[in-house]
Amino acid sequence: MIDLTRLLPPGYARDPATAAGQLPRAAMMRINFIPGVRQRLGWRGMRACPQAPMGLTARIEDRTGIYGLYPSTEQQVGKEGVATFSLFYFPEPEDDIINAYSLAAGFAAYDASYLDRLRDFPIHTEFAQLFHIGEIEVRLAPDDQLTLSLIAPQRDRTIAVEGITARLHGTHQTLVEPGGLDQDLPCHDLAYPFFEILAASLAYAFEQAPTALQCEQTDHVKRGFDTAGEVWQKLDPEHTLDALRLGWTFSANGSHPTFAPIDPREWSRDSNAAARYEQAKWWNPMVPGARHSMDKSTMGIEEKPKLILLTGFLGAGKTTYLSHFIEHQAARNQFVAIIQNEIGEKGLDARLLGQHYAVEEIDEGCVCCTLIDNLTAAIDLICQSYQPDFIVVETTGLANPANLLSELSELEDRLEFSSVTCILDALNANIGLETYDIMRDQIAVADTILINKVDLAAAPQVEALKQTIHHLNPFGRVHLTTDGDISPRTLYGVNFEGPQKIAAPTPCGCSHDGHEHHCATHHHYGISSKIWHPSRQIEKDALEAFLLALPPTVLRVKGLVRLGQENGLWVCQHVPNSVQLTRYRGTDAPAEFLVFIGEDLEEPLARVDDAVSVRLAAPA
Repeated sequence: MIDLTRLLPPGYARDPATAAGQLPRAAMMRINFIPGVRQRLGWRGMRACPQAPMGLTARIEDRTGIYGLYPSTEQQVGKEGVATFSLFYFPEPEDDIINAYSLAAGFAAYDASYLDRLRDFPIHTEFAQLFHIGEIEVRLAPDDQLTLSLIAPQRDRTIAVEGITARLHGTHQTLVEPGGLDQDLPCHDLAYPFFEILAASLAYAFEQAPTALQCEQTDHVKRGFDTAGEVWQKLDPEHTLDALRLGWTFSANGSHPTFAPIDPREWSRDSNAAARYEQAKWWNPMVPGARHSMDKSTMGIEEKPKLILLTGFLGAGKTTYLSHFIEHQAARNQFVAIIQNEIGEKGLDARLLGQHYAVEEIDEGCVCCTLIDNLTAAIDLICQSYQPDFIVVETTGLANPANLLSELSELEDRLEFSSVTCILDALNANIGLETYDIMRDQIAVADTILINKVDLAAAPQVEALKQTIHHLNPFGRVHLTTDGDISPRTLYGVNFEGPQKIAAPTPCGCSHDGHEHHCATHHHYGISSKIWHPSRQIEKDALEAFLLALPPTVLRVKGLVRLGQENGLWVCQHVPNSVQLTRYRGTDAPAEFLVFIGEDLEEPLARVDDAVSVRLAAPA
């Protein structure tokens, strides 16, 4: 048998059928954890379906929609293991390709539940079938042969025999003429880009290009339906069902791979296939042009990740800045690891970055790990598993970065320390600096300081903040930003070779007698965090009014809520004088909650339920 240890988890049962069923997923996961390669091959993010973990959704380059892959069968055929996967393409509703799908698919794409059903498409079978574009087959033979096949029609056509009409704007309108096409979908053209990247990923993982290619065709059918629900199908003389097949041989004698029959139908061979696919990505397993086209740890490459310690008071905009940083690096084939530490009982920021499941999920060049209590162990784990180009340690808004410098100094042999970056809220920082010494500590230790949200503050307010920063830290470089959007090159230079080196640790600067050196929670400020779960439906306007009326001692409110008649979950973000409500883009369905952080929280928590809940009408 092929040695699958480099792809499948240790101890995994390696019978042919099970191994065949695991190969595509294992190859995709492996490639997505190697910087540069994933970008060069064309992956742009993938994740498991929360409620159907064997299902995967993925984005690839040059396609705005999302692919879905789900195993439909695994079986032993003779001595071969054969696994078949259903392949789906879920377009953006605004993409012109939606017009080639059926009207039912179009209505589904515009429905408010589209994204929710897409993320868990395997459990929504009727919905998913509207977006089915083909099959991928894996055959694993005991004589060390592997075949990977894409089976998809050139076009999938459905005829509305009696046409389709609907009542729109008070009148009956014809949507499809009698005898017209309800669907005319170029399935093969949609499926091939995904198949090409998957095949190239297998070639990279096996360190071997396929040794054979074969294309076959057979008759495809078109379907028809009438208003009575009668469905018929007949052969479509204009379009075929195509099978693109690749073969690998791993045996020592190097025998040429053979292709088993796909099914009992009559298939004809396409003699021009080799020329048509001579530029396909799977022919070069070394991934030309990828700076990190090799697994650095196994190849003995000792390139140190660059470390940025990101700090800033509650609500300053650290997560927004990180989103721009990740996007900038992903566009340059760079892989970013984020280590986060949260105050309170719920960690929301990981969800906002789309990385709720810690190190298991990856998307657009980022992996996220929530720090529990051991920074060194977390960094070691990420470096070993994901080989990132950058590590950003995002501290809680109440953390003194000086308390981490001693531990970080022990990692200088594994990391290249680039910056302590501090982000400030232009609207509220001047007031906070008068009250909280921790803000002064964060500024004093930073080499790069961003005054964020300058669009919300008056010019004299920003100038006064700059003067305060200069007094606290005359050597820090100050930049003004809106929404945390600034080029990393502007902040850190082309090679991220900032002047900051890890300094000797200094005690936490809190003006509190007798507290210990390491301030993990800063409860001696009187700051605490409380979580609130709504018991009734929340009214949007009432929530906004309640938050804006909170006293300035409530420093931060954030969480996930449902709002009146609005569909889905909403992310709530509040700092003094500001409330933001945006749609939640995560893939799971967490419970509603709000985390309150600040001083004297008992009074607002006692009022919140009645203040923000929808009033239910009294019974007649």
